Amino acid sequence: MRTDINPDDGKYTYIDTQSHAYLVVPMHEVLALELADEISEYSYTDGTIVYLEEDVDAYKFCTQYAYAKDEPIRYGDIKYITAEKWQDKLKSLERFNPRMSARVVGYGEVKKWMSTK
Repeated sequence: MRTDINPDDGKYTYIDTQSHAYLVVPMHEVLALELADEISEYSYTDGTIVYLEEDVDAYKFCTQYAYAKDEPIRYGDIKYITAEKWQDKLKSLERFNPRMSARVVGYGEVKKWMSTK
């Protein structure tokens, strides 16, 4: 599921399910930007990827990314998908839990991502 959504080319995916939308980001980026405690239960995760709900969590991520990197995520950095079928797939995932996320992704991966951006 992950490889179809978030290709390893530095771009993000935005999924519009017709009822809600999510920004797809790697867990280690959420942790590197120190957002784990600020992500709501309306976002989902498969353990390595976080599906940030559009209303608050995706905005927080984009804002913190721009602050940390001194540049915003640009329109061309986001791949847009409209797919109703994703709603059921997303709802089958676990709701985001900051305690679980800290165990899943190691500090070395977070540090590596921060040094490449």
